[in-house]
Amino acid sequence: MNNDHMEFSDFLNEIRDKIPDYLMQYEIESINISPVSKNNGKTYTGLAIILKGEKLAPNIYMEYYYMLYCHEKDMDHILRLVADEYKEAYESMDKSQFLLMDEDECMLKNNIFLKLVNLEKNRNQIEDCPYIEFMDLAITFRVMVHRDVKGIASAALKYSDVERWKLDIEELYDIAHKNTLRMFPPVVKRLDAVLEEKISDTKEIPKNSDLYILTNADGVNGATCILFDDILREFGEKHGGFYILPSSIHETLLLPAHGLEDRGELEEMVRDINRYVVSDMDYLSDTVYYYNPDRQKIEM
Repeated sequence: MNNDHMEFSDFLNEIRDKIPDYLMQYEIESINISPVSKNNGKTYTGLAIILKGEKLAPNIYMEYYYMLYCHEKDMDHILRLVADEYKEAYESMDKSQFLLMDEDECMLKNNIFLKLVNLEKNRNQIEDCPYIEFMDLAITFRVMVHRDVKGIASAALKYSDVERWKLDIEELYDIAHKNTLRMFPPVVKRLDAVLEEKISDTKEIPKNSDLYILTNADGVNGATCILFDDILREFGEKHGGFYILPSSIHETLLLPAHGLEDRGELEEMVRDINRYVVSDMDYLSDTVYYYNPDRQKIEM
């Protein structure tokens, strides 16, 4: 690759200065470029184009476009691509469904939900946020900002919000737990059944697998379902003790123990999947957990 190109900071300035020429149909009030923190300490550079009279704007992440620029050196093409993404994202926004942090308190409380993340990798992101330690994980609290067929947008709940509502952590958890169960109902399916839905060549699918997938109906942040005691207890009543393999933040795998005592092979499998398959942003943990049906509790 030819290294004769702008540095990233100069590229961002070029985008900010010239993108209005490619969006002449919009009345732009401001263009902001700022870091956007994601799960597990991943940070991206977001471009937000805010129109007059509006408070919200879709974030367009610049790293991808900088990579294209470094290969192509065609700034006009890059600007057109950024403008096209903005137009598609803006026009598809149903702004009537957005919730703002100064909205009605009851509405906001009804949209608080739980998200399970890795504790150590997210300490910096959650230092100003209420959370509950759960083994090597953290139970965090988020507010739904937007939801449609393309996905969800949410914001982290801050200590200041909880103080304003005069809630303690137990009350907050109870509210969010009930909301999460309502907003993201859990789903347990056999792995082979899920693969049959996704893979056309069923000959390649292992039959009668003992593995089950636990996620939610959206398939987003589905690992949080291990916080639903009734789901785990029901599975334990059918299968006895079982292992919980953290596939990603979006799902876990459940494996009936059937007398298997050595977790070494399972832990190696989880580490390999996390290393070679799961993205850094979707990583949850390398730990294999065990559900004890007698104690009705997850153990490390």
